[in-house]
Amino acid sequence: MRIAGRELSRATVLAIVLGVVTFVSLLLIIRNRTFDLSPDWRSIDFEAMEEVDLLQRFLQIDTTLKTGSELEGAEFLAGILEGEGVPVEVIDMGNQKANLIATLEGELSEALILHGHLDSDPIPDPDAWTYGPFSGVIDLPWIYGRGAFDMKSVIVAQLMALLEIKRAGIRPARTIVLLSTSSEETDSKLGTLWLLENRPEIFENAWGLLTEGGVVEARNVDDIKYWGTEFEQKRYVKVIVRSPTRPPLEQMSKRIREQGQPIDRLRVTPGVEKFLEVYAQSRDLLLHRELLADPGSLVGDLDQFRQLPGYQQGLFREEIYPFSIVDEKDHFWLRITLALLSDADAEEQVKRLLPDELTQGLDLEVIIEASHAGYSSVEHPLFEVIGEAL
Repeated sequence: MRIAGRELSRATVLAIVLGVVTFVSLLLIIRNRTFDLSPDWRSIDFEAMEEVDLLQRFLQIDTTLKTGSELEGAEFLAGILEGEGVPVEVIDMGNQKANLIATLEGELSEALILHGHLDSDPIPDPDAWTYGPFSGVIDLPWIYGRGAFDMKSVIVAQLMALLEIKRAGIRPARTIVLLSTSSEETDSKLGTLWLLENRPEIFENAWGLLTEGGVVEARNVDDIKYWGTEFEQKRYVKVIVRSPTRPPLEQMSKRIREQGQPIDRLRVTPGVEKFLEVYAQSRDLLLHRELLADPGSLVGDLDQFRQLPGYQQGLFREEIYPFSIVDEKDHFWLRITLALLSDADAEEQVKRLLPDELTQGLDLEVIIEASHAGYSSVEHPLFEVIGEAL
Protein backbone atom coordinates (compact mmCIF):
# COMPACT_ATOMS: atom_id res chain seq x y z
CA MET A 1 0.00 0.00 0.00
CA ARG A 2 1.58 3.26 -1.05
CA ILE A 3 0.86 6.06 1.36
CA ALA A 4 1.68 9.60 0.28
CA GLY A 5 2.22 12.83 2.15
CA ARG A 6 1.48 11.57 5.68
CA GLU A 7 3.53 10.20 8.56
CA LEU A 8 1.96 7.08 10.08
CA SER A 9 2.20 6.47 13.81
CA ARG A 10 4.52 3.67 14.87
CA ALA A 11 1.56 1.90 16.47
CA THR A 12 -0.20 1.80 13.11
CA VAL A 13 2.67 0.57 10.98
CA LEU A 14 4.49 -1.68 13.42
CA ALA A 15 2.25 -4.69 12.87
CA ILE A 16 1.59 -4.11 9.18
CA VAL A 17 3.11 -6.64 6.86
CA LEU A 18 3.44 -5.52 3.27
CA GLY A 19 3.20 -8.62 1.16
CA VAL A 20 1.47 -10.36 -1.67
CA VAL A 21 -0.43 -13.60 -1.69
CA THR A 22 -1.40 -14.48 -5.23
CA PHE A 23 -4.64 -15.95 -6.46
CA VAL A 24 -3.57 -19.52 -5.76
CA SER A 25 -1.62 -19.06 -2.55
CA LEU A 26 -4.24 -17.07 -0.63
CA LEU A 27 -6.84 -19.73 -1.35
CA LEU A 28 -4.27 -22.34 -0.37
CA ILE A 29 -3.67 -20.72 3.01
CA ILE A 30 -7.37 -20.30 3.80
CA ARG A 31 -8.50 -23.70 2.53
CA ASN A 32 -5.42 -25.57 3.72
CA ARG A 33 -5.53 -27.64 0.55
CA THR A 34 -2.67 -29.04 -1.45
CA PHE A 35 -2.00 -27.71 -4.92
CA ASP A 36 -0.60 -29.62 -7.88
CA LEU A 37 1.95 -27.42 -9.62
CA SER A 38 1.60 -29.29 -12.89
CA PRO A 39 -2.08 -29.94 -13.67
CA ASP A 40 -3.20 -30.39 -17.23
CA TRP A 41 -4.77 -26.95 -17.47
CA ARG A 42 -6.20 -27.73 -20.89
CA SER A 43 -8.64 -30.14 -19.26
CA ILE A 44 -9.83 -27.72 -16.55
CA ASP A 45 -13.20 -26.04 -17.08
CA PHE A 46 -12.08 -22.65 -15.76
CA GLU A 47 -15.29 -20.92 -16.78
CA ALA A 48 -17.21 -23.18 -14.39
CA MET A 49 -15.10 -22.01 -11.45
CA GLU A 50 -16.74 -19.41 -9.25
CA GLU A 51 -13.54 -17.43 -8.71
CA VAL A 52 -12.82 -17.29 -12.45
CA ASP A 53 -16.38 -16.20 -13.20
CA LEU A 54 -16.06 -13.39 -10.64
CA LEU A 55 -12.74 -12.31 -12.13
CA GLN A 56 -14.19 -12.28 -15.65
CA ARG A 57 -17.11 -10.10 -14.56
CA PHE A 58 -14.80 -7.80 -12.59
CA LEU A 59 -12.52 -7.40 -15.62
CA GLN A 60 -15.49 -6.45 -17.76
CA ILE A 61 -15.92 -3.33 -15.62
CA ASP A 62 -13.74 -0.47 -16.81
CA THR A 63 -12.06 1.06 -13.76
CA THR A 64 -9.40 3.08 -15.60
CA LEU A 65 -8.90 6.76 -14.86
CA LYS A 66 -10.41 8.50 -17.89
CA THR A 67 -13.18 6.21 -19.08
CA GLY A 68 -13.90 3.96 -16.14
CA SER A 69 -15.83 3.83 -12.89
CA GLU A 70 -14.30 2.61 -9.66
CA LEU A 71 -17.77 3.07 -8.18
CA GLU A 72 -19.21 0.45 -10.52
CA GLY A 73 -16.41 -1.93 -9.55
CA ALA A 74 -17.02 -1.32 -5.83
CA GLU A 75 -20.77 -1.86 -6.22
CA PHE A 76 -20.12 -5.12 -8.07
CA LEU A 77 -18.05 -6.41 -5.15
CA ALA A 78 -20.53 -5.04 -2.61
CA GLY A 79 -23.41 -6.89 -4.27
CA ILE A 80 -21.59 -10.20 -3.88
CA LEU A 81 -20.72 -9.50 -0.25
CA GLU A 82 -24.23 -8.36 0.65
CA GLY A 83 -25.66 -11.49 -0.95
CA GLU A 84 -23.53 -13.54 1.45
CA GLY A 85 -24.51 -11.51 4.50
CA VAL A 86 -21.18 -9.72 4.93
CA PRO A 87 -21.49 -6.12 6.16
CA VAL A 88 -20.07 -3.80 3.52
CA GLU A 89 -19.78 -0.07 2.99
CA VAL A 90 -19.16 1.70 -0.32
CA ILE A 91 -17.94 5.28 -0.01
CA ASP A 92 -18.77 7.32 -3.10
CA MET A 93 -15.92 9.81 -3.51
CA GLY A 94 -17.49 11.55 -6.52
CA ASN A 95 -16.41 11.49 -10.16
CA GLN A 96 -16.81 7.69 -10.22
CA LYS A 97 -14.19 7.21 -7.49
CA ALA A 98 -14.95 4.89 -4.58
CA ASN A 99 -13.66 2.96 -1.58
CA LEU A 100 -15.07 -0.29 -0.25
CA ILE A 101 -14.86 -1.63 3.31
CA ALA A 102 -16.20 -5.08 4.24
CA THR A 103 -15.81 -6.56 7.71
CA LEU A 104 -16.05 -10.11 9.01
CA GLU A 105 -15.97 -9.86 12.79
CA GLY A 106 -13.57 -12.12 14.67
CA GLU A 107 -13.03 -13.15 18.26
CA LEU A 108 -10.50 -10.33 18.65
CA SER A 109 -10.87 -6.72 17.54
CA GLU A 110 -7.36 -6.68 16.08
CA ALA A 111 -7.66 -7.06 12.34
CA LEU A 112 -6.10 -8.69 9.34
CA ILE A 113 -6.58 -6.25 6.46
CA LEU A 114 -6.76 -7.60 2.91
CA HIS A 115 -6.04 -4.55 0.78
CA GLY A 116 -6.39 -3.98 -2.94
CA HIS A 117 -7.02 -1.06 -5.25
CA LEU A 118 -10.00 -0.75 -7.55
CA ASP A 119 -8.43 1.41 -10.25
CA SER A 120 -6.41 0.16 -13.21
CA ASP A 121 -3.79 1.79 -15.39
CA PRO A 122 -4.87 3.56 -18.61
CA ILE A 123 -4.86 1.81 -21.99
CA PRO A 124 -2.68 3.79 -24.44
CA ASP A 125 -3.43 1.55 -27.43
CA PRO A 126 -6.59 -0.59 -27.14
CA ASP A 127 -6.17 -1.83 -30.72
CA ALA A 128 -2.93 -3.56 -29.73
CA TRP A 129 -4.83 -6.02 -27.53
CA THR A 130 -5.40 -9.56 -28.79
CA TYR A 131 -8.82 -9.37 -27.13
CA GLY A 132 -10.61 -6.29 -25.83
CA PRO A 133 -9.13 -4.85 -22.61
CA PHE A 134 -12.53 -5.26 -20.91
CA SER A 135 -13.46 -8.60 -22.44
CA GLY A 136 -12.40 -11.05 -19.73
CA VAL A 137 -11.83 -13.58 -22.51
CA ILE A 138 -10.18 -16.88 -21.54
CA ASP A 139 -7.76 -18.17 -24.15
CA LEU A 140 -5.80 -20.79 -22.26
CA PRO A 141 -3.58 -20.41 -20.43
CA TRP A 142 -4.46 -16.70 -20.26
CA ILE A 143 -7.34 -14.48 -19.22
CA TYR A 144 -7.43 -11.08 -20.91
CA GLY A 145 -8.40 -7.83 -19.24
CA ARG A 146 -6.93 -4.55 -18.04
CA GLY A 147 -6.14 -4.90 -14.36
CA ALA A 148 -6.11 -8.71 -14.33
CA PHE A 149 -2.67 -8.72 -12.75
CA ASP A 150 -2.73 -5.29 -11.11
CA MET A 151 -4.71 -6.14 -9.15
CA LYS A 152 -8.20 -7.51 -9.75
CA SER A 153 -7.15 -11.16 -9.51
CA VAL A 154 -5.76 -10.49 -6.03
CA ILE A 155 -8.96 -8.71 -4.96
CA VAL A 156 -11.00 -11.71 -6.15
CA ALA A 157 -8.68 -14.04 -4.20
CA GLN A 158 -9.17 -11.90 -1.10
CA LEU A 159 -12.93 -11.84 -1.64
CA MET A 160 -13.12 -15.61 -2.08
CA ALA A 161 -11.04 -16.20 1.05
CA LEU A 162 -13.41 -14.06 3.10
CA LEU A 163 -16.51 -15.68 1.58
CA GLU A 164 -15.27 -19.20 2.21
CA ILE A 165 -14.71 -18.42 5.88
CA LYS A 166 -18.19 -16.91 6.07
CA ARG A 167 -19.81 -19.86 4.29
CA ALA A 168 -18.07 -22.33 6.57
CA GLY A 169 -19.65 -20.63 9.57
CA ILE A 170 -16.23 -19.98 11.06
CA ARG A 171 -15.73 -17.04 13.39
CA PRO A 172 -12.09 -16.14 12.74
CA ALA A 173 -9.69 -15.48 15.59
CA ARG A 174 -9.16 -11.96 14.29
CA THR A 175 -11.47 -9.60 12.46
CA ILE A 176 -10.94 -9.65 8.69
CA VAL A 177 -11.28 -6.39 6.77
CA LEU A 178 -11.56 -6.40 2.98
CA LEU A 179 -10.39 -2.95 1.89
CA SER A 180 -10.57 -1.99 -1.80
CA THR A 181 -9.44 1.57 -2.41
CA SER A 182 -9.42 4.35 -4.98
CA SER A 183 -6.81 5.97 -7.22
CA GLU A 184 -3.70 3.99 -6.27
CA GLU A 185 -2.34 4.32 -9.81
CA THR A 186 -2.34 8.12 -9.53
CA ASP A 187 -1.83 9.52 -6.05
CA SER A 188 -4.08 7.65 -3.56
CA LYS A 189 -5.49 10.99 -2.38
CA LEU A 190 -9.04 9.68 -2.61
CA GLY A 191 -8.05 6.19 -1.46
CA THR A 192 -5.66 5.20 1.33
CA LEU A 193 -4.72 8.80 2.12
CA TRP A 194 -8.33 9.84 2.53
CA LEU A 195 -9.12 6.78 4.65
CA LEU A 196 -6.11 7.34 6.91
CA GLU A 197 -7.27 10.90 7.49
CA ASN A 198 -11.01 10.37 7.72
CA ARG A 199 -11.45 6.74 8.80
CA PRO A 200 -8.48 6.04 11.09
CA GLU A 201 -10.47 3.44 13.03
CA ILE A 202 -9.93 1.02 10.12
CA PHE A 203 -6.21 0.92 10.84
CA GLU A 204 -6.05 1.43 14.60
CA ASN A 205 -6.43 -2.27 15.37
CA ALA A 206 -4.37 -3.51 12.41
CA TRP A 207 -2.54 -6.73 13.29
CA GLY A 208 -1.37 -7.35 9.74
CA LEU A 209 -1.98 -6.25 6.20
CA LEU A 210 -1.63 -8.13 2.92
CA THR A 211 -1.54 -6.32 -0.39
CA GLU A 212 0.37 -6.43 -3.69
CA GLY A 213 4.15 -6.70 -3.69
CA GLY A 214 6.66 -9.43 -4.38
CA VAL A 215 8.03 -11.49 -7.26
CA VAL A 216 7.67 -15.15 -8.13
CA GLU A 217 10.41 -16.64 -10.31
CA ALA A 218 10.01 -20.04 -11.97
CA ARG A 219 12.15 -21.98 -14.41
CA ASN A 220 8.95 -23.79 -15.40
CA VAL A 221 5.63 -24.57 -13.78
CA ASP A 222 7.15 -27.47 -11.82
CA ASP A 223 10.24 -25.63 -10.63
CA ILE A 224 9.66 -22.52 -8.54
CA LYS A 225 12.99 -20.78 -8.17
CA TYR A 226 12.06 -18.00 -5.78
CA TRP A 227 8.80 -16.86 -4.17
CA GLY A 228 9.16 -13.31 -2.93
CA THR A 229 6.93 -11.71 -0.32
CA GLU A 230 7.61 -8.00 0.04
CA PHE A 231 8.41 -6.70 3.53
CA GLU A 232 9.93 -3.34 2.64
CA GLN A 233 9.44 -0.83 -0.14
CA LYS A 234 11.52 1.90 -1.54
CA ARG A 235 10.33 5.39 -0.66
CA TYR A 236 8.46 6.82 -3.63
CA VAL A 237 8.21 10.42 -4.72
CA LYS A 238 5.80 11.27 -7.53
CA VAL A 239 6.45 14.39 -9.55
CA ILE A 240 3.92 15.82 -11.98
CA VAL A 241 5.52 18.22 -14.48
CA ARG A 242 3.18 20.46 -16.49
CA SER A 243 3.78 22.57 -19.58
CA PRO A 244 1.54 24.47 -22.04
CA THR A 245 3.42 22.77 -24.89
CA ARG A 246 4.77 19.25 -25.43
CA PRO A 247 8.42 19.80 -26.55
CA PRO A 248 9.84 20.87 -23.14
CA LEU A 249 8.48 17.70 -21.55
CA GLU A 250 9.83 15.55 -24.38
CA GLN A 251 13.25 17.14 -23.97
CA MET A 252 13.18 16.62 -20.21
CA SER A 253 12.16 12.98 -20.53
CA LYS A 254 14.87 12.38 -23.14
CA ARG A 255 17.59 13.88 -20.93
CA ILE A 256 16.54 11.75 -17.97
CA ARG A 257 16.62 8.57 -20.05
CA GLU A 258 19.97 9.43 -21.65
CA GLN A 259 21.74 10.09 -18.34
CA GLY A 260 20.66 6.71 -16.93
CA GLN A 261 20.28 5.77 -13.31
CA PRO A 262 22.64 7.38 -10.76
CA ILE A 263 25.33 5.18 -9.23
CA ASP A 264 27.21 7.71 -7.12
CA ARG A 265 25.52 7.00 -3.76
CA LEU A 266 25.21 3.24 -3.57
CA ARG A 267 24.47 1.72 -0.17
CA VAL A 268 22.93 -1.29 1.59
CA THR A 269 19.87 -0.68 3.77
CA PRO A 270 19.07 -3.08 6.66
CA GLY A 271 15.98 -4.37 4.83
CA VAL A 272 17.94 -5.17 1.67
CA GLU A 273 20.63 -6.87 3.72
CA LYS A 274 17.98 -9.07 5.34
CA PHE A 275 16.41 -9.82 1.94
CA LEU A 276 19.74 -10.84 0.41
CA GLU A 277 20.25 -13.50 3.09
CA VAL A 278 17.63 -15.54 1.24
CA TYR A 279 17.59 -14.04 -2.25
CA ALA A 280 21.33 -14.19 -3.01
CA GLN A 281 21.55 -17.96 -2.64
CA SER A 282 18.60 -18.47 -5.01
CA ARG A 283 20.45 -17.03 -8.01
CA ASP A 284 21.33 -19.49 -10.75
CA LEU A 285 24.46 -17.64 -11.86
CA LEU A 286 27.44 -18.23 -9.59
CA LEU A 287 28.65 -14.67 -10.30
CA HIS A 288 25.42 -13.16 -8.96
CA ARG A 289 25.43 -15.41 -5.91
CA GLU A 290 28.97 -14.35 -5.08
CA LEU A 291 28.40 -10.63 -5.67
CA LEU A 292 25.17 -10.45 -3.69
CA ALA A 293 26.60 -12.50 -0.84
CA ASP A 294 28.87 -9.57 0.05
CA PRO A 295 26.78 -6.45 -0.66
CA GLY A 296 29.01 -4.17 1.43
CA SER A 297 31.98 -4.78 -0.87
CA LEU A 298 29.78 -4.77 -3.95
CA VAL A 299 28.58 -1.19 -3.53
CA GLY A 300 32.17 -0.03 -3.10
CA ASP A 301 33.35 -1.48 -6.40
CA LEU A 302 31.62 -0.03 -9.48
CA ASP A 303 33.21 -2.56 -11.83
CA GLN A 304 31.64 -5.39 -9.83
CA PHE A 305 28.38 -3.50 -9.40
CA ARG A 306 27.97 -3.08 -13.17
CA GLN A 307 28.05 -6.87 -13.56
CA LEU A 308 24.63 -7.08 -11.92
CA PRO A 309 21.47 -6.82 -14.04
CA GLY A 310 19.54 -3.57 -13.69
CA TYR A 311 16.78 -4.98 -11.51
CA GLN A 312 19.37 -6.10 -8.95
CA GLN A 313 21.27 -2.82 -9.15
CA GLY A 314 18.04 -1.10 -8.11
CA LEU A 315 18.39 -2.62 -4.63
CA PHE A 316 21.31 -0.31 -3.89
CA ARG A 317 20.53 3.00 -5.60
CA GLU A 318 17.97 5.75 -6.04
CA GLU A 319 16.21 5.62 -9.42
CA ILE A 320 14.20 7.98 -11.63
CA TYR A 321 11.52 6.96 -14.13
CA PRO A 322 9.68 9.26 -16.58
CA PHE A 323 6.36 7.96 -17.93
CA SER A 324 4.34 8.84 -21.02
CA ILE A 325 3.34 12.46 -21.67
CA VAL A 326 -0.40 13.06 -21.23
CA ASP A 327 -2.31 15.54 -23.38
CA GLU A 328 -4.93 17.45 -21.39
CA LYS A 329 -7.31 20.05 -22.84
CA ASP A 330 -5.17 23.10 -22.07
CA HIS A 331 -1.76 21.64 -21.17
CA PHE A 332 0.53 18.64 -21.23
CA TRP A 333 1.89 16.79 -18.22
CA LEU A 334 4.57 14.22 -17.49
CA ARG A 335 4.64 11.92 -14.49
CA ILE A 336 8.03 11.11 -13.02
CA THR A 337 8.56 8.62 -10.20
CA LEU A 338 11.60 8.73 -7.96
CA ALA A 339 12.25 5.35 -6.32
CA LEU A 340 14.41 6.10 -3.29
CA LEU A 341 16.09 3.79 -0.84
CA SER A 342 14.09 3.62 2.36
CA ASP A 343 16.51 5.76 4.37
CA ALA A 344 16.71 8.55 1.79
CA ASP A 345 15.96 12.21 2.48
CA ALA A 346 13.18 12.75 -0.04
CA GLU A 347 13.53 16.53 -0.42
CA GLU A 348 17.27 16.26 -0.90
CA GLN A 349 16.84 13.56 -3.55
CA VAL A 350 14.26 15.62 -5.47
CA LYS A 351 16.80 18.44 -5.77
CA ARG A 352 19.55 16.00 -6.71
CA LEU A 353 17.67 13.98 -9.33
CA LEU A 354 15.65 16.91 -10.72
CA PRO A 355 18.06 19.87 -10.61
CA ASP A 356 17.01 23.38 -11.57
CA GLU A 357 18.67 23.21 -14.99
CA LEU A 358 16.43 20.26 -15.84
CA THR A 359 13.14 21.72 -14.59
CA GLN A 360 13.57 25.44 -15.31
CA GLY A 361 10.37 27.08 -16.56
CA LEU A 362 8.21 24.02 -15.82
CA ASP A 363 5.46 23.67 -13.23
CA LEU A 364 6.24 20.87 -10.75
CA GLU A 365 3.93 19.20 -8.23
CA VAL A 366 5.94 17.02 -5.83
CA ILE A 367 4.16 14.31 -3.82
CA ILE A 368 6.39 12.87 -1.11
CA GLU A 369 5.19 9.62 0.37
CA ALA A 370 5.39 8.83 4.05
CA SER A 371 8.52 7.43 5.59
CA HIS A 372 8.16 4.21 7.53
CA ALA A 373 9.67 2.46 10.53
CA GLY A 374 11.99 0.10 8.68
CA TYR A 375 10.95 -3.20 7.22
CA SER A 376 8.13 -5.36 8.50
CA SER A 377 9.22 -8.14 10.83
CA VAL A 378 9.87 -11.38 9.00
CA GLU A 379 9.06 -13.12 12.31
CA HIS A 380 5.44 -11.98 11.98
CA PRO A 381 2.97 -14.93 12.05
CA LEU A 382 1.75 -13.99 8.56
CA PHE A 383 5.17 -14.76 7.14
CA GLU A 384 5.25 -18.03 9.03
CA VAL A 385 1.88 -19.06 7.59
CA ILE A 386 2.90 -18.11 4.05
CA GLY A 387 6.18 -19.99 4.43
CA GLU A 388 4.46 -23.10 5.72
CA ALA A 389 1.94 -23.06 2.89
CA LEU A 390 4.62 -22.62 0.24
